[in-house]
Amino acid sequence: MQVSSRVKHFYYFHCLLDREQFKQREVLIYFYFEEMPVVEIAQLLNIPESTVKTRLRRGRELLKPKLEHIEWEVLLHE
Repeated sequence: MQVSSRVKHFYYFHCLLDREQFKQREVLIYFYFEEMPVVEIAQLLNIPESTVKTRLRRGRELLKPKLEHIEWEVLLHE
């Protein structure tokens, strides 16, 4: 059975997240893997929505250079 390139990319994405700062990692995981909206993440973590958005932005900035050889825009919905 052949694994799709999207599955491989998500596996790689997840491996990179394990190495990033925890605050960015947890927000990115909730947003991209659990598909939670910003408002729900904010409520879950008891932080302002603006903080969730900032952590998402910083997490994307950390990951972007590492994902340039694959289609990171697809993975990060941009």
